Amino acid sequence: MIQQGLKKYWDKIKETLGIDWTSTTWNDLEKPLYSGLAARLFLARLSAPIPTDLASQAQYWKTHYNTVAGSGTVQKFIDDVKQATGCAK
Repeated sequence: MIQQGLKKYWDKIKETLGIDWTSTTWNDLEKPLYSGLAARLFLARLSAPIPTDLASQAQYWKTHYNTVAGSGTVQKFIDDVKQATGCAK
């Protein structure tokens, strides 16, 4: 089943990375590239654009990805990004 609006992203993934997303398995998601792509595809379904500043990205993540049901916090997101190599200044 092709989810509405994602085919253009699947096509770009195949063209750029040689990955046929329609044949991706759960085990593939253990690979960082695949899990990152899956997260981005999840967010691509949303109409709200991803913000460019860290504080707004943290709020976006909490609202659209982790949600109120998740245990993550906006501050934890900010702290994790600041600890990650190459993610924040």
